[in-house]
Amino acid sequence: MKDSTTQSRRNVKYLSIVIPLAIIAFIAFSFSTEDTRPMVRRLEAVKQQWTDEQRIMNILTTMKDDMCSDEWKFRPLRYNDCSPNEKVNSIPLHGGLTNALKLILLGAIGSFEEGRCFIVDESKADLNKPDANGTRHGFLHKYMEPIGLPLNSSIVTKAKEEDRLVSRDWSEFWFGMHIRRAYGTKHFLPYAGYNTIEGHLLKRDMIRRLWRPLPEYRQASCRSMNSTHGLIPGEYMAF
Repeated sequence: MKDSTTQSRRNVKYLSIVIPLAIIAFIAFSFSTEDTRPMVRRLEAVKQQWTDEQRIMNILTTMKDDMCSDEWKFRPLRYNDCSPNEKVNSIPLHGGLTNALKLILLGAIGSFEEGRCFIVDESKADLNKPDANGTRHGFLHKYMEPIGLPLNSSIVTKAKEEDRLVSRDWSEFWFGMHIRRAYGTKHFLPYAGYNTIEGHLLKRDMIRRLWRPLPEYRQASCRSMNSTHGLIPGEYMAF
């Protein structure tokens, strides 16, 4: 009886150790195989976001230095570098200023991807309001260097004659992750000088090449950035 009781106690003690260990091992295994993977992915995403933010700040600092120089240092786009027999896109200046500039950016990227030249059509733009005589004088040229081909370009004239000038609807460049050049998407635009480039990097680079403010507006922005308004330089942006 004594041996039996002793053995029972040993079994209870053994189980009291083994069972908790087994539970801990099971929990650890479960977390390592399932629950921790989303956590690890989240941590990696946060780390990547922090890296991206640092890279963006470096880009913005460099951009400020370049923008505030005597000349716009970003290489211009070659708007006449397209397939000569391809259709020519007519991209509308559509909506308010923010949407209009974003649409031109996406439309330009789409045109270069298609190997097509493009013009910007301001004829019906709300930003290009008619004067008292009903004449529209254009909007973009007041603030920026030319975007797209001029309307009197020989490429545009020939495309009109051959019925190759295509009026693109704004929605063609507005919907879909690929056409919006979303983060993580890959793009091939040899006519703009890009072999394979990530979507956000493409838009950041194209913005600097496409939206080229006239010197008086650049310098006005730079003068406003010279005053920090009590903030630490680099922690704010002036538009």
